[in-house]
Amino acid sequence: MGKVPSHSEGDRREGSTERRDHGFSGPYCLERFDRRDGFCETSSHRRESGLGALRSLWSVFVLVGGFSYNLDSGFQEKGEEVVRGHAMRILLIGVGRWGRNHLKSWTKLAKELYVADADPAQSKVCSEFSIPSSHFSLDYRDFLDRVDGVDIVTPAESHLSLCRDALEHGKDVFVEKPIALTTREAEEMIGLAEKKGRILQVGHIYRYHPASTKIRTLLEAGELGTIRYAYGHFMGFKRPRTDVGVTQTDAIHFIDLFNFLFGERPSAVTAVIRHYLELPLDDTSFSALEYGNKIVFIEAGYLPPEKRRDISIVGDRASLSCDLQRDILLRCGNRHEKQAGRCVAIEGQASQVGFPREEPLKVELEAFADSIETRKKPLSDGRAGYEALKVVEACYESSQSGRRVEMKW
Repeated sequence: MGKVPSHSEGDRREGSTERRDHGFSGPYCLERFDRRDGFCETSSHRRESGLGALRSLWSVFVLVGGFSYNLDSGFQEKGEEVVRGHAMRILLIGVGRWGRNHLKSWTKLAKELYVADADPAQSKVCSEFSIPSSHFSLDYRDFLDRVDGVDIVTPAESHLSLCRDALEHGKDVFVEKPIALTTREAEEMIGLAEKKGRILQVGHIYRYHPASTKIRTLLEAGELGTIRYAYGHFMGFKRPRTDVGVTQTDAIHFIDLFNFLFGERPSAVTAVIRHYLELPLDDTSFSALEYGNKIVFIEAGYLPPEKRRDISIVGDRASLSCDLQRDILLRCGNRHEKQAGRCVAIEGQASQVGFPREEPLKVELEAFADSIETRKKPLSDGRAGYEALKVVEACYESSQSGRRVEMKW
């Protein structure tokens, strides 16, 4: 029986207990990790003083239009959401924390939706979204012959077997990131998709964030001049995943994003990865990726008290900074110039850059539905998922060996 893992990709990332996301706008929550019965739990203690000094610089900017998207909690906006329907029949495998966001989106996008999860209790979640009991099963194979596409939101160790089954049945597949546990598994999935003539799309959601599209347009237009370096932070206090480490679940987001923004792959990698919680998988990650003369620094971790999802790109004429939680993109005209034999720091104007407000997950899944209909290659295809995972593997190799690793593409 082809049962589905009972924990979705999101559950394994955050744990089966409810996640606590604490900002600095109210009483600060001082939290710690406690080890109990072999698991890593969290406990919190409030103190009323707050940490105003740690509040993000972004809080001084006001986002107009009433739109806000949080990749953990979903999309919020004022007014009604406009949704385009597709004549697609979709099978969603896995409806844990992140899978439920997929479920919510598919109820608005798909013509007919089937759901599979090994946990019988998830049938209640489906009923909340008006999914009939006849469309829910503990065995995903019950529905493979009824659908056009399969959406896999399960732990990484199950991706290969589920994708293989779906592709062998001639179905197009969307699989959450990471594409697989290893690049060898990813290569098998890509090869099978090509052999069967099927779509394979990987859930690298930040490619579908409208801010990313805007940034790439500005870079292609040369708005920043020559790119010097860039950096990104994907971190915040949360329970560790138990299928993959923080480099493979969080840092990989921005590894793929910079691949997309620069339109190239890194030539070399240097990384420092730590296991401060003394668990088998990493919880803290610092990576330096070389894109020719450009270098990118990525920090990811489960320990920092502040939650950050931001990137910055520094050019010789201007810079961009983007807070992907608050949907804020800033252009700063600061630059250095040589004048009379001296290097002068010139403070330029900072301005907010506008871009469309759309829910990235909805855009991503709608793109999958479009690919099923048009047979167009996805923006984040299997090859993109493989390339991001290959960089992750190089990061682990670099940290273990203590040396810079050159990429062989």
